[in-house]
Parts: sequence; C-alpha cells; structure tokens
Amino acid sequence: MFLQVSSHRRSGTHLLIDELRAHFQVDGTFKHLEEADTADFDATGLVLIKTHEPFPGQKQRHFRATGHPKIAIMDQAMSDAKYVYIYRHPFAVLESLYYFDLAGVEPIFKIPADVTFLDFLQQQGKQDATPSENRVEHWCRHVSTWLDHPTALSIKYETFTADKQTALAAISQHIGVPMLATPLQVTPTSVGAGTSRKLKRTDLWGEAERDVFNRYADASLLARLGYPIA
Repeated sequence: MFLQVSSHRRSGTHLLIDELRAHFQVDGTFKHLEEADTADFDATGLVLIKTHEPFPGQKQRHFRATGHPKIAIMDQAMSDAKYVYIYRHPFAVLESLYYFDLAGVEPIFKIPADVTFLDFLQQQGKQDATPSENRVEHWCRHVSTWLDHPTALSIKYETFTADKQTALAAISQHIGVPMLATPLQVTPTSVGAGTSRKLKRTDLWGEAERDVFNRYADASLLARLGYPIA
C-alpha cells in the first residue's frame, strides 16, 4: 500500500515519517513520487511517499505535462493511495523555514544572508510562494487545500507531539493497517534538525512581522485550526 505523507515544508514531515516507520511495517524509508517503481506494488509493507506539493496531484500534473516516462507508474501508485497531512503553527513553520533556507541546508533553497525575516515573509515568486502570493498566503492556501481533501487524514503537529499513540491509532484506522506490537528502533531521516536553535539570536516575530502576518493570513483558517491571530 502506498501512503503519501504530505505537508508544507518544516511542518514535522520527517517526524511523522519516522514514527510511521517505527510503528508500522514499512518498506525502506520513504520515496518521492517519481521514485516509485513497479516492485513497490508487491511490497509487503507500506510504501511511504513524501511530498510538499501545495495541492493533491500537483506532481502528477507536472510530470504528465513534461512527459515523464514513469507517469503511468505514478498514476497507478496514487490511484489507491492513502493520504496523511501534517500541519503546524505557521509561526513555527515560517521561522524554521527562514533559518533552514538561510543556512542553505538544502542548497537549492538557500537565501542571501541579507534577507530579513520581514522580507522573507513578503517574498513572492520564491520557494514556498508563487508569483501572486507571498509565503504567508502560500502557507494558508497549502494548509486549507489539503485540509479539505476528502480522503486525507489531517494531523495537527502540536497534538501529534503531545500524544503520538492516539494520533498513530487514528492513522492505523484511517489506512486500515494495524500497528506493530513492538515499535522498531529507526534511524531518523530528518534534515536540518536544530538549525533554528543554532542560528537564532533574537525573536523574529516583532511588531512589524506580526503585522505583515496578520495582514496576509486567513483569519478564518487560523481559527479553524486553533491558531488565533496573534
């Protein structure tokens, strides 16, 4: 069975993936959709697909448009896949994202050292933004789109970290696969862990940054998620 773990970047993606690996029978660690292969259809355990795509099927649409040779495998993999989406407080996500990109943990996303957090929030046409929306707006659209996915189980990061067993039991019920009787010890897959802690020198969320966030954020979405406007 293919299980797609979806999220906005820096939302606890690898934490969830590693907990799934520890508590369920999983083949390997995880894959990106384009790495799926015919052998995966005979897997005895879950095949985890990781994605940060802003809406379901975005990758398939892209690869279909570009004529990717494995699009038929991707389509078949996702036709019966289960979906889990993890989301996290936007203040934590955007701050972690800023430090992650400032450090260039993934070089392709590295930003210049002179980009302030205020600038970062408002940038359009960059990673985790689009030519018509900044990073705050993109986060809101990303979360709201997946939250309304009819077959995706949405997991709140803060709830998950507070009570992993209840969340994992909900996932087990959602995908119809029992948890292992005894959890496994797994090697973490996370990248950039502790980057914010190493780089942080001051509170990024000053009055100007909060004003920008409040200006662009979807207040009704935040209320729905239990993240009131600050």
